[in-house]
Amino acid sequence: MTLTRSFLAIAMAFAVAQGASAQSPSADTGCVCKVYALGRFGDDPSLGKWIADTIPSMIAPGSWTTSDGKMKLSYFAPGKVMVINHSADVHRQVDETAAEREEVAVRRQDDAP
Repeated sequence: MTLTRSFLAIAMAFAVAQGASAQSPSADTGCVCKVYALGRFGDDPSLGKWIADTIPSMIAPGSWTTSDGKMKLSYFAPGKVMVINHSADVHRQVDETAAEREEVAVRRQDDAP
């Protein structure tokens, strides 16, 4: 790993620790590597894994198993962090899905007695 990539990884980890998502475009692959903080979805320890397992089957199915291995999703459970390396369009769909999930969580809180 080059020094630039190491610095980028540290910067992305810091952004996630602050509750944001971080991204890094890769000119050589046409992919975008983005880090998603999943802790915002609650304390259920199995939810993050479920999200990481579900995304490849629901968003652009079949595109995650490329011969060059550049389209990837990785989940780190202890940190509730998911990293996706994929097209900008896939990231847009992941962002929309995350926003919908947050809306559902807010509605549930509003409906709670």
